[in-house]
Parts: sequence; C-alpha cells; structure tokens
Amino acid sequence: MTTGCRSWPRWRHPRERWFRRAARKVRPGRAAIRPRRRWVPGPRRASEVNDDLFIPSLDIRGARLMGYYAAFLDVGGQRCLVVGGGEPALAKARGLLESGARVTIVWDRLIPEFRTLEVALVERRFEEADLEGCVLAIDASGDEATGVRVSQAARERGVLVNVLDRPALCTFIAPALVRRGPLQVAISTSGRSPFLAAHLRRLVERWLGPEWGSMVELTGRLRDRLRQQGVSLSEQTTQYGRALGSPALGLLRAGRVAAAEAAINRSDGHVALIGAGPGDPALLTVRAVGLLSRADLVLYDALVDAAALAWCRPDAELVCVGKRGGRTSAQQGSIEAHMIAAAQTGRFVVRLKGGDPFVFGRGGEEVLALVAAGITIEVVPGVSAATAAPALAGIPLTHRGLAASFAVTTARRADGGVHDFRDLAGADTLVVMMPVQALQQVSAQLIAAGRPPTCPVALVEGASTSRQRVVRGRLDDIGRRVGQRAVEGPALLVVGAVVNALAEVTASDQSMQDGIPRRAHAGGHPQLRVDGAQVRVDGAPADHELGSNLWSGQAARHQDEHLDLSWRQATNRNPS
Repeated sequence: MTTGCRSWPRWRHPRERWFRRAARKVRPGRAAIRPRRRWVPGPRRASEVNDDLFIPSLDIRGARLMGYYAAFLDVGGQRCLVVGGGEPALAKARGLLESGARVTIVWDRLIPEFRTLEVALVERRFEEADLEGCVLAIDASGDEATGVRVSQAARERGVLVNVLDRPALCTFIAPALVRRGPLQVAISTSGRSPFLAAHLRRLVERWLGPEWGSMVELTGRLRDRLRQQGVSLSEQTTQYGRALGSPALGLLRAGRVAAAEAAINRSDGHVALIGAGPGDPALLTVRAVGLLSRADLVLYDALVDAAALAWCRPDAELVCVGKRGGRTSAQQGSIEAHMIAAAQTGRFVVRLKGGDPFVFGRGGEEVLALVAAGITIEVVPGVSAATAAPALAGIPLTHRGLAASFAVTTARRADGGVHDFRDLAGADTLVVMMPVQALQQVSAQLIAAGRPPTCPVALVEGASTSRQRVVRGRLDDIGRRVGQRAVEGPALLVVGAVVNALAEVTASDQSMQDGIPRRAHAGGHPQLRVDGAQVRVDGAPADHELGSNLWSGQAARHQDEHLDLSWRQATNRNPS
C-alpha cells in the first residue's frame, strides 16, 4: 500500500486559521493576504503527501514581497564593465570571464591579481563613457558616490547594473552561484542577506560534488539519443529516472566516466538497504538521503517517519511493508520477492528500515535473498535506537567508574519465548529492545539472572520523535510504572547503574528514585541539552528552548515522566 494524506478544505487546515482575520477584510490600497498551500519537496502522487509537511506562505498582492525575476543571462562575447580594484571586483570579473564575457576593469588602484586575467584594464576612476557598448555593469568599488554615479548612468543607457550591497541602486542582483560544468545553481535572498546566501551556497557545494557536472553531460547525451529515436515523453521520463537511479554518480565520483556512461545506458536494477535511524528524519545519514532522492521504488517500515519520505522523488513508488506486533503485516518472504522482482526489471529499489538494518532488522536475511537472486546490493548503516534512545534520554551506555561494557538484545527469542538473560550477565549495561508486551516477564528474568531488584532502569518510548517519553524506576517496579502510563512503543529498556549517571543534571534524586514529579529549587542543576531538548527538572524551560522538528513541522517535545508538571501544561497550551 502507499502512504496517505489528509485533504483539508482551504480555510480549515489548522495552520491556516491565523490567516482568517487578515483575509476577511482588506482596506483599499492595502496588500491582500491570501493563504496558499505549499508543500515541502517529496512524495506528490495523489495519496502520498503527509499533511504534516504543509508550510503556509503569504501571497501579498500589490506588495513587493520578492520583486526579482530569476533568469540566467547569456553574456558570451558581450562587453561587461566592472568598477573597482579590490577582491570583490576580482571575484566579479572572474565570474564574468567564466561566462565568456569580455570584461573591462575600471579603477585607479588595482590589486596585482587583475594583471593575470584576460581583461582590459583602465587605471582611473569611473567615467560615464565607460558604459558605451556594455550590456552589464557591476560596481564593486565600495565608494558610495561612485556607486550612485554608475547606477544612474547605467539606467539612463538601459544597461543592467548591480551595485554591491546596495539593492536600491540595482536593476539586477547577482545570486550566490554553484557551478558544476553545465550545471549552475543560483541562490538568492533578494538582497536581504548575502551572508545567508553564501552559507547556503557552501551547503549546496558540499552536496553537489563535481560528479554532477559530468552527470548532466551524460544525461544530456541520453536525452539527445532518445529524442532522435522518437521515444515518447513518458518513456523518456522513465529512462531519465533509471539513469538517475543507476550507479553512474558513484562511478563518476571515482573518475570512471566510461563505466558511468555504460551504467546509464543499460537497465540493471539494484537495491539499497538503508537504515532510517531511530525516528527523527534529521538523523538520516547523508548517504541515505542521496539514495532516497534517486530511488524508483521505496519499501519502508511502519516505524519510518513519513517526513523521511519527503526526500523521495515525486514519481517514486512508496510501499509500506512494516511489521508491527499484533497487527496484520507483510510477510518477510513477500518483501524479499518484491525487491527481487522490481530489481530484475531494472528498477532502483530502496529498502528503508528503522534504526540500523543489521541490528534486529532482519537485514542479513534480505541480503542473502538478494545475493542468491544475483541482485547488486548496497548497505547503508543507520543510527540504531539501541544507542540513540539512551543518549536522547540523557543515559550514557558506558560511564567511567560505572559501566565499561554494554549488551543489546531483544525481549523475546526467535521462538517467541522471553529471553532468560543469563548469557548476558557479564554486561554492565543492558539494552532490551521491544520489551513492552513482556515487561513483567523481562524484569523477573533479569532478577533471576542476578540483577538486584533495586537496579535502576529506564524505558524510553518514541526516541527522537515528538512522542518521546522516559519512564524511570527500579527493576522490581518498572512494569507497574509503565502500565500506569499506557506506553505503546516503540520502546526499549535500559538496565544498569548508568541510568542514574547523569542524575545531577537531569533530575533530583527523589524524582529519579520514585517517579514523583516535583520542582527543584531555584538556581538548581545545570542544564543538559540533548538534541535540542531540555533534560532537567530544575524549572520550566521557555517554549522556544525546545528543539523543533524542522522536517515534520511538529515541536519535538521530548517529555520525561519526571519533568515538572507545569512545564507539560505550558507546552500543551502552546503547541508550536
């Protein structure tokens, strides 16, 4: 089955309600404000968009919200003027030269680097006659009066003009640009924040490596060939998708251009087995995001956050194959058969699994099935909940003087029986996955295996998500405490002295021992910030201090069962 979305009437979406008053009455001459639905890039097929990905935007009619039309100029062989003689002017001159322009530099003091460029140098101050025959002028002199003169003279002659850091004097603004051969990505803040534009450019540069320029060339050749053969547009689109999902990018990154072109031109399918992390899409690895964005077919677990699927291609097929205890679930054999059949038809398949695929995720079984069928497979590790959940709850699995080892296991064996834990008696810290349905039995078995009844334990539910809760107690009473709080899972149990290792910065001893919510004295323990969440009991943090899940648009309120009740009441009254 595919993921579903909820269709909201225009004025009933909860995040559009605040637009109502502004939209009801608009005085003459005032900008009209209308709500408009805009969705984060992601699954866009009819029933595949999660309504948590809604972002409200303003359509201000009559107001200059942006004011710039994005375009790329062909300045090849055209004369362009740069006014200035320092580093800013040098950068502009180099950019124009890369675009094939004939560049003239005018200023009375030039840094030596200009003499290494193929440009015309005029060593004096700007004169209006310098604009004759120019199609574009840039003032990077930093001189205020010169900037005004260049702007006025250029406007009078119909020459496009840009004065650095002075948008009011410009008829165009230059974006932060990322160049990868024929691929160019422009980033603009409409002149509001060049610093942020430069920061975003650096991020894009890290994401778009040099291989993308070669990828554009190869897919361009594929496009030319398909058009010459008269292939239909729908089939062309399919071929482009297969090219994107092929191993070509990796081969180009390794410098194997011929192999990359061969990979684009053939239709060998392959599978990527990817760990989605503990829940928060922000914890996806960079490699996971890159592969998700190129996949034809994504088979995802029930525990994968729908916001993680926003990285998928708009035309990707998304199929939920999640298995949840006590519910109708896809059979492991059918999942493996689905992957094999899709890959054999040339599709790029991503199997997206919660946590790490090789930590109680049956990833090894899937690898064996795929290899036996002759399918090429890549494994991408994920952040396992076994280590992430304790960390997000402020519990170190190892701590000097308390724990030098830890073990991870599941509550039940493969045959369905509860683990007896005797083989794990030597581990200082024990992490038990999926314990909720058998928690009383797990506690009894741990005590029988030698753990003291008073051993500190913590059950972490919904780690890294907006549902995160931590229920603390002792081994002999954790079952009762969890039963009182209707914990559903996913959850895991942490057993050992490390549960209280950070008690001084997370909660008072009393609240840690007996679970009684209480307010600590003013000026209490220092704060411990874990992934944007406040893990403490000494006073209620302001709402803005809590980490927000930017991917799903929900507040990431990591609630601990021992936090002050007034904090919970405040956050319940003020959802973000």
